[in-house]
Amino acid sequence: MAAYTLRFLRAFTPNADPAVLALLLRARAENAWRVLDNPLPGRRHVASDRLTIADISGCGCLFSPDGIGVDWAPHRAIGGRLARVSSAPRRAHAYTPMPGHPRPAAA
Repeated sequence: MAAYTLRFLRAFTPNADPAVLALLLRARAENAWRVLDNPLPGRRHVASDRLTIADISGCGCLFSPDGIGVDWAPHRAIGGRLARVSSAPRRAHAYTPMPGHPRPAAA
């Protein structure tokens, strides 16, 4: 949840308090990323061997690393999860169904 709030504040709030971003949200998000970055033994996805809503909901804002201000290169398991969700049939970027909606600029 902290990653979603972090992305929102970075992308849509011009004067977000840097202390809130750094201490509260970024630290909480990094704790969650450490958990997510552990490979799941024997499974390709979170809940089973097939893609489920758990994978999709768990990856939502992670597809916007520039909006969060993170580089996924050191997080190999997260990168693998994002690649598996991205390769799902009929998957589209979150802004695709909203024609004319600009993607937020990188913060």
